[in-house]
Amino acid sequence: MTRRAGPPALACATALALLAAPAPAAVPLEIAVQDDGTFAGLPGIGPTPRRVKAGYRAARRLHARVQKVNLLWKWVAHRVDGHETYDWSFYDRVIDAAAAHGLELQVTLTGPAPAWDTGDHRTGVFRPDPRAFGRFSAAAAEHYRDRVRRWAIWNEPNWPSWLAPRRRAALLYRRLYQAGWAAVKGVDPGALVLFGELAPMGPPEAAIPPLRFLRGVTCRDRHMNPKRRCGPLETDGFAHHPYTLRWPPTYRGPGRDDVTLGSLGRLRSVLRELAEAGALQTPGGRPPDLYLTEYGYHANSRAIREPLRSRYSVRAFAMAVREPHVRQMVWYQLLGPPRSPERKWDTGLLGPNGHPRPILRALARWVREASKAGVLAEP
Repeated sequence: MTRRAGPPALACATALALLAAPAPAAVPLEIAVQDDGTFAGLPGIGPTPRRVKAGYRAARRLHARVQKVNLLWKWVAHRVDGHETYDWSFYDRVIDAAAAHGLELQVTLTGPAPAWDTGDHRTGVFRPDPRAFGRFSAAAAEHYRDRVRRWAIWNEPNWPSWLAPRRRAALLYRRLYQAGWAAVKGVDPGALVLFGELAPMGPPEAAIPPLRFLRGVTCRDRHMNPKRRCGPLETDGFAHHPYTLRWPPTYRGPGRDDVTLGSLGRLRSVLRELAEAGALQTPGGRPPDLYLTEYGYHANSRAIREPLRSRYSVRAFAMAVREPHVRQMVWYQLLGPPRSPERKWDTGLLGPNGHPRPILRALARWVREASKAGVLAEP
């Protein structure tokens, strides 16, 4: 991990070797990007034309086909005379801009919820009302019916900062997912709806490891036996965030219930069991394919510095190409955030001023070669 990388030609040759080694998936890998801070704005900071332009320029260099957006319930919901209404104008400009730049839209419907739809009557993530979430999901599907092709339900529900209380999060997510699935499909039967958006690892006092969480959602014990009677769930795909932020992409995680990019086989095995049991499956009765809907490495990490950051990122994309059931890889964050405290999370491919970092050049080289090899879903 401490060796310096060789010259660009050697790095490209390494990328090609990774790409060539076992046969890639029959379905080409779809590359997607997400950067709500750049395209929608951060709290108190609106999007700037310069940053937006730089973000879309980077997306083109990655041959991105999709832009993923988190649509936060609290930002669109309003209450007038006791009735909930929605103002979509904040997201309209983001979604319209993505379409204008040739990107398909993928939207995650998620909290925080407005105060009148939570268990503690505060804006946040404590026991959001599934019925109200269903109404919000239906309204979103109706408003964006002709613009959004794929939806996902909730962001990282296995993190208590996104869904609480922790001890009830799995069954609460089950109800939210059921409400969201039924609402979107009721409005647009042809839309795709993804399950999950799970964080990859504990620690036990914070995030619930994803396989443990999945067993909770499907009412299974640690031996995969039913704990209680639960009806079947359907999904068009399983969304997951397989980060390995402080380790190489091959790192499997510290626990057997963790799922990183290096341990996707664990998730596939559980999904096969659940599909065979009729607990979670596609409408056709199969295990859902995987959508890796957040990935990246921090620019300010002391553990993974350049050129290691570039090498690990290229390796991660090459690993995703070789997985036959991975349909999508989303790079999270294109530009570094402009100021604190948001700068604590910086997986940007460009600096805050839009200047390309080495990682963008490395990934762009890999993408060009992967495109020539025919293993990417082109824009």
